[in-house]
Amino acid sequence: GAGFLYVADFYNHRIQKLTLEGEFLASFGSQGELPGQFNHPTGVAVDPEGNLIIGDTSNYRVVKRARDGTMTTLAGSVDGSSGFNDGPASEALFDASLLGALLPGFIK
Repeated sequence: GAGFLYVADFYNHRIQKLTLEGEFLASFGSQGELPGQFNHPTGVAVDPEGNLIIGDTSNYRVVKRARDGTMTTLAGSVDGSSGFNDGPASEALFDASLLGALLPGFIK
């Protein structure tokens, strides 16, 4: 992830990859709730291994996109349902509000 800027493109349901000068390089994602799809992503961060951690707001989840492109739900809904449930990541449920603000907690 070093040397690139990743942008959560909220209304186009995708993540864009840019150079630090703002030149478009690539994008991934489409609207939906399947792996690799987003519904209003609100934040994106890069962990120390170069994986992307993405707040997928209207799917009520935080997902990881590995460097090889594999997508994994780290916490929240796996079926697009919202809720409020504290606990381990596999049991946590979120409402849509400010999922992007949670991202720093997923970066170790």
